[in-house]
Amino acid sequence: MVANKSVDRMLAAGLGGSIVNTASILGIRASFAQTGYCASKVGVIHMTKVLALEWAQKNIRVNALCPGYFLTEMTEGYIKTPASQAFISFSVPGRLGDINELTAPFLLLAIDAGAFVNGVALSVDGAMSVGNL
Repeated sequence: MVANKSVDRMLAAGLGGSIVNTASILGIRASFAQTGYCASKVGVIHMTKVLALEWAQKNIRVNALCPGYFLTEMTEGYIKTPASQAFISFSVPGRLGDINELTAPFLLLAIDAGAFVNGVALSVDGAMSVGNL
């Protein structure tokens, strides 16, 4: 596992640290016709929590960032469809997230200011994960 190599390097250097995994709100909520994607993101979230427990005593935090709908290379084709545009307009925030809106949440999970945040799956989604999908 790549994370183990990172942890080995942190420990060899005598450092703690922070690992931020990328999950999705679809690891928190179910979505129609997204079985494989949802299952993989649930796996990332649960792995994050288990590793947070295992590595906390080594001063290594593990958290997951769970973005909602943002324009990315992966989502670009879908987001341009009329069905997606209708979905977005009726969603809780009524818009896509701006990629810059992921910066501060990521930094919270990555830097010492968030030192007591460990084992968290942080949604950044304009309340989509608690509203209608």
